[in-house]
Amino acid sequence: MRYYYLDYPDNFSWNAAKSISNGCGTDGWKGKIVPETMYGLNISIACDIHDFDYYFGMDWADKTEADNRFLDNLCRIIKHESKWWNCWLNPLRRIRAKEYHLAVKYFGSNAFIAGKEGFNNG
Repeated sequence: MRYYYLDYPDNFSWNAAKSISNGCGTDGWKGKIVPETMYGLNISIACDIHDFDYYFGMDWADKTEADNRFLDNLCRIIKHESKWWNCWLNPLRRIRAKEYHLAVKYFGSNAFIAGKEGFNNG
């Protein structure tokens, strides 16, 4: 399935993304407490794309691009998938999207470099 309103990297594949992604959040128990929804709106697709970006990213510029694409996709989901009868939730969802973005921006470095041998952390 392809969601044409979302932003994808050029080499994106749903099959690869599904095999790579652990959903929203990190591996382990910490990831289990991170919701896959924002006030009832499923955002797991954006998390799958973000995990794909992290897996194939090679440098800090790729991480920054992945994190920015994640925020952009969260906002696109909020705009596209929200129904008129629950649009009053959208301001809260946008705040939550920014919180998710800040979390990956400031705390996602270990997840980004995981499994990358010889990654230049300088």
